[in-house]
Amino acid sequence: MAAALIPVAGAALVFAREKRRRRTHPVSGGLKADITLPHSEEFELYGNAFSHCSRKARLVLAELGIPYRHRHIDLIETGAYGTISPNICRSTRLA
Repeated sequence: MAAALIPVAGAALVFAREKRRRRTHPVSGGLKADITLPHSEEFELYGNAFSHCSRKARLVLAELGIPYRHRHIDLIETGAYGTISPNICRSTRLA
């Protein structure tokens, strides 16, 4: 029984450490009339390349031939993927 609790305790410690590292902030909803976004096209799509919904919107705009500008946004509130390990970008040499 005690041997089964060791992995659970380890996972709980890892979870607690990661939760402390990846702090989020509350986001208030609603219309913000004081914020204006500059635009150069009639249609501008704010989205992320990994977002299925913005991908569908890009397909529809392309099929209809509607000119638009795509503006990339980050989907994570904690920042621009600042919590990803820098080791992920290192290449490994195959022998």
